Amino acid sequence: MNRKTVIVWDLDGTLADGKHRLHLLPTKDHNKTEAWRPFNLASCDDAPIWDNIELLRAQATVGFHIVILTGRSDEAMQMTKEWLARYYVPYNRLIMRGQDDNRTDIEFKGDRLRQIGLHNILCAFDDLEHVVKSFRSLGITCHQVTHYEEYEKHAHVKSQEENERDSK
Repeated sequence: MNRKTVIVWDLDGTLADGKHRLHLLPTKDHNKTEAWRPFNLASCDDAPIWDNIELLRAQATVGFHIVILTGRSDEAMQMTKEWLARYYVPYNRLIMRGQDDNRTDIEFKGDRLRQIGLHNILCAFDDLEHVVKSFRSLGITCHQVTHYEEYEKHAHVKSQEENERDSK
């Protein structure tokens, strides 16, 4: 039996608490990566979500390959790496959305999971219900780390399809 060695972690809302920047979420053009620029570039001031970081550290310590897979644009790559270093978040690979990648989070992340190899992934952690459901539909055990009942009006907790429907 092949041992699954990869654990995938989301970043925003999973390892990093971005509640202070929710007011920067796009109110239109949710499907355009550039609309998320102010939200992404304010991420340097995010507080760490310590319980999740401690769990990730424990996984890394026992030898799991940690992949951080985020829909955050790679224009925030340097500040993201600095944030991860500041809070001693170990990882083997950081995968960020390209600046010109306007696919939905499910399409982007699903494509990257397939590139990693679904058969290599033990489990994943994410904060968004629609992403969790998508991962599970691919056969990946995915743990939802929070629930956004009080923030359901915000674009980041909805699927792109829900945002498009709501903006009509």
